[in-house]
Amino acid sequence: MNIWIVCPYAGSVRHGMNYRPYYFGREFARAGHRVVVVSGSYSHQFVRLPETTGTYTRETLDGMEYVWIKVPRYRSSGDPVRTLGWALFCLRVGGVARLGLPRPDAIVVSSPVPYPLVPAARLARRFGARLVFDVRDLWPLSLTALGGYSQRHPFIRLTQWVEDFACRRADLVVSALPNALEHMSSRGLDPGRFLWVSNGVDPGDAEAAEETDVGSIAGARPVASRDGEFHVCYAGSFHERNVALVFVEAADLLRKRGIGIRFHFLGKDGGGKPALQARARELGADNVVFHDPIPRSSMQGFLAGMDACLAGTKASPLYRFGISLTKQFDYMLAGKPVVLSSNAVGDIVSRTGCGLVVAPEDPGAAAEAIETLARMDPAAREEMGRRGREALLAEFTYPKLAARFLEGIQSAVDRGRSGPRG
Repeated sequence: MNIWIVCPYAGSVRHGMNYRPYYFGREFARAGHRVVVVSGSYSHQFVRLPETTGTYTRETLDGMEYVWIKVPRYRSSGDPVRTLGWALFCLRVGGVARLGLPRPDAIVVSSPVPYPLVPAARLARRFGARLVFDVRDLWPLSLTALGGYSQRHPFIRLTQWVEDFACRRADLVVSALPNALEHMSSRGLDPGRFLWVSNGVDPGDAEAAEETDVGSIAGARPVASRDGEFHVCYAGSFHERNVALVFVEAADLLRKRGIGIRFHFLGKDGGGKPALQARARELGADNVVFHDPIPRSSMQGFLAGMDACLAGTKASPLYRFGISLTKQFDYMLAGKPVVLSSNAVGDIVSRTGCGLVVAPEDPGAAAEAIETLARMDPAAREEMGRRGREALLAEFTYPKLAARFLEGIQSAVDRGRSGPRG
């Protein structure tokens, strides 16, 4: 098959997040399919920007052809220029058809930004391709539940129209959220066109970790070094919602108790990192260290120097549909126990027994869980991490997940060949 993947923020291990289109596209290519990834040229989560020479720049990357669509840079995730970039990306997606690319059998539109699905639907109709909607976050529900937008806001109404259009028009809807069908079916999706495909890990990342010089990463602690402290890490982008705030405040609580736990915050600023740093200074939390982002290839090496890892969400009914946080999979691959601060239903930490789950936005509960891990027998803690790693490698590697994704795409293509869906 010829598969196009369209996402305004389709990064790579070279460029940075968002990784989902890259990993699935790479596995599709390894399975013998021709893959084209269409991405915007700028994301606040990129650590390295692609080199562009015009409106459309083509690049071969790990067996795939990337098409970078020129979009404007913006300051943070809340910058209005970011929204303008979405509009420009959508306007320019149609021009990809004139680049002489292989005629697609399927066009996959990967969210969280759903708007490119509309021009992609026109391309799918033009080429007789199947349209696949790959949902990572539920929009506009995430915007109203977490962003405080009114359902009557014109932007929200537009976004709702796009989601409803996707549920009616897409030949297949794939989601990283295990319980997303409950919501999507309420918007008109036929359950027979839904497929759950989680985020996951690249098993090669574990092999690369063995070659990483952890001591060369600023602020990292070599595995062999034991300084008497318990080291925990929160890794990921720091958005304006600042879900990591609970762990900064938990760090201060533990500091006041005189418990030797050092908190490492690693990642790229998405608009919220200065506020976290200011809060740590205000509290006098000198057991908190902030690190600049590191290459994807160095992540497992960094995590190897940690004793436990941290993840969280805001408190919201949104998470009854589940979560699929990339950082959790990275932690589990490293064999580290996880403290998850969330009210998510069916979370992977609870399912695999690889850590402790506490109520969201509760620094006291987070501090208690971290202290529990710190006081736990090291062998028991290592067993907890081992359970997570084994479950991850058994079910959540990208080669295995991509096979499931491909099966769904192939079925949609085969249905299309037998006759158009009404």
